[in-house]
Amino acid sequence: MAQSKLPCNCTYNHQQPIDLRKKVRNQPNPNYNTISESNPKVGLCMYGAEDVQNWPGNICDEPSDARGCPMYTSIHTKESVLRALHQDLEDREWLKVNMPTLEILLWALEEETPQLPWWKRVLLKLGWFRRHRTVRVSRLLGS
Repeated sequence: MAQSKLPCNCTYNHQQPIDLRKKVRNQPNPNYNTISESNPKVGLCMYGAEDVQNWPGNICDEPSDARGCPMYTSIHTKESVLRALHQDLEDREWLKVNMPTLEILLWALEEETPQLPWWKRVLLKLGWFRRHRTVRVSRLLGS
């Protein structure tokens, strides 16, 4: 879940639908937009919109707009990103799709192994101790 400095990740960004009507009340619509998207929107920076007289009404819907904006404020906090990551890591189906190698490693570690720190269980599964006979498993287990 990479959080980039994009307009959609700014607290001040508002996605305003573009007017697609060719006519309004049977009169030609001078604001008609010819973009052929199904639901086109334009990003507006709402910073300072409380004061309508002085609000510049800047368009902000390109990544370069957000990267160069001194008022950019992310909608994501460190805590919310970590919370989302923890939720994703607890979901095995999400892991299978997004982090298959980690999911396989967790699957392998779930087999019956002595209560060891995770890094020792990984080394045990990888056969590291068979290749490095100087470390005895009994010493590893603390016996």
